[in-house]
Amino acid sequence: MNNTAKAVFLTVIMVLSLPAMGAAGFAASDGVSSESESDDGPVLSELSEETGEIDEELLRDLGDGPTEAVVRLTEADNEALATGDREQVIGQLKTHASATQGSVIEQAEDLGAPVLNELWITNAILVEIESERQLEALADVVGVERIHPNYEYEIPDVDVEDADIAPDQDYTYGLEQINAPDVWDDFGTKGEGASVAVLDGGYDNDHQDLPEIHPDDQWQEWDGDGNPVESDPRSTSSVDHGVHVSGTIVGADDPDGDVPGFGVAPEATLYNGLVLPGGQGTFVQVAAGMEWSIDNWGVDIINMSLGGGPGDDALLPAAEHIWQAGSILVASNGNNQVGAPGTYWSSFGSQAVDENENPASFADEEFIDDPDSFFNTEVPDHWPDEYQTPHASAAGVGVLSAQDGDGYDTLSGTSMSA
Repeated sequence: MNNTAKAVFLTVIMVLSLPAMGAAGFAASDGVSSESESDDGPVLSELSEETGEIDEELLRDLGDGPTEAVVRLTEADNEALATGDREQVIGQLKTHASATQGSVIEQAEDLGAPVLNELWITNAILVEIESERQLEALADVVGVERIHPNYEYEIPDVDVEDADIAPDQDYTYGLEQINAPDVWDDFGTKGEGASVAVLDGGYDNDHQDLPEIHPDDQWQEWDGDGNPVESDPRSTSSVDHGVHVSGTIVGADDPDGDVPGFGVAPEATLYNGLVLPGGQGTFVQVAAGMEWSIDNWGVDIINMSLGGGPGDDALLPAAEHIWQAGSILVASNGNNQVGAPGTYWSSFGSQAVDENENPASFADEEFIDDPDSFFNTEVPDHWPDEYQTPHASAAGVGVLSAQDGDGYDTLSGTSMSA
């Protein structure tokens, strides 16, 4: 195993095996009144008293009729969270959201603006707006920092190629490249005890080389407002993107089909969230899936592939809170340009290489020498002053995995590397 592969593998093992860090409690930092109280409990940050910024795109959207708006409130102060203690961090985030969102909800109701959802993974409320007057009134509520559209995210484009498999090939080149078979033997595990949530475009629960997941426990779908939808596991994207990505994670090491083993952790427990139906979904849809992953099931790893812009900060608080709760957000880092959430320091961004370990033609990298400017927001204090993205690269060119309907295909894209 080369040094890079060793470092990546040992980093993941170390993170997953870390004991819960000592509860940090509600520690105050400069300018933070972390023990102040509201009717709903402690507030973990001083709330902004400045008028919230209104995204101009919302004003344009109002010209076509009522539109959905995401009201973002002051986030919990990172230093006040019990980093590493999943249960306590989630409880703190929920308490902070409950304590700070009441005034916005009350104002929205008074304005006749329906509240469609409330989030805690990031401190936000989804409302339906029909006038600029409503937007301005909500922006004036203490604690509101900005109001933006319910952004849409899409599965990145991938290339479909014919499989080129040697007849005596036991494993895909991607598994061999990271020495997965050797790791299985050396450590006596193929992922048993680890849990992964794939938030993507769906799943094939009948594929012979994928594990069957329980439709009530290990599967969930959400609508564009982030509300749960009752459904059974199914693939919805044109290239079965979610099926393929799931296969590279938990696909069989000894497949029934005439193909080599292709899953890096075939004994891991898989959860699958449909947040990008038909290949696209909303900000609130994705955030709801992130909440479900760490709150309902406390997964070790969340896998996401979606096309956020390089400096898109919309999901930054949610990604940061996943890290603080002790999970790892693994995100593809964009095709032809780097993209969020893979560009966040608190995520594990992945790029693609080919069979010869050369960067893919669509691979990109970025040296972020001023994170605050790059994301146009104040990033957490624990982030470095500068860093390189992606964090690592893996097989992403001509990667074989499962497809809906008992089939297989080779796809190319950074999604395959994550």
